[in-house]
Amino acid sequence: MAAQGRKAARIPKPISLERLQSYGLWYLSRYASSTSNLKRVLARRAEKVGRHHPIDRATATEMIDIVVEKLETAGFLDDGAYAESRTRSLYRGGASRRKIAAYLAQKGVDGATIAASFRALEEEIGTDRDLDLHAALRYAKRRRLGPYRESAKRVERRDKDIAALARTGFSIDIALKVIDADDLTELEEVTRSPF
Repeated sequence: MAAQGRKAARIPKPISLERLQSYGLWYLSRYASSTSNLKRVLARRAEKVGRHHPIDRATATEMIDIVVEKLETAGFLDDGAYAESRTRSLYRGGASRRKIAAYLAQKGVDGATIAASFRALEEEIGTDRDLDLHAALRYAKRRRLGPYRESAKRVERRDKDIAALARTGFSIDIALKVIDADDLTELEEVTRSPF
């Protein structure tokens, strides 16, 4: 009786270049992606469709490579632009260099492109500023850690606040500098950026 209320699962159409390209465009219209990440997404799609319409792995991989190459040529995929955009966004959110680099590497962005995205960020905000110190201040402010916490609980929560910054990828020196800061205006003035 319970089965009557359920919809039957839709069987996908067999995989083709056109369908893979349409799926790739749909995915890119919703999410920013690196080339490597899009290849993984398309491979998962091919695998899912392959459960109903078997296709050998080599053929699927060849089709995915063709689709990705077309999307790169058309300008829908650009690892450099993706890395710069994600670096800027994560930095504004208070992520450390280490966390940003790990995120981009996990998405399949190569080390040279990651380094270029950090250089672009430094040029944008000024190379005289400490990126990690400024990001740590942003993170602490957003999470109300250390000097952004009400003073009655500050001493009691000091170790936990330092640990929170360390888990986010900041060095212990930066964590201590932010959490133990007495004069925030001085720290914020040193790290002022256009973001």
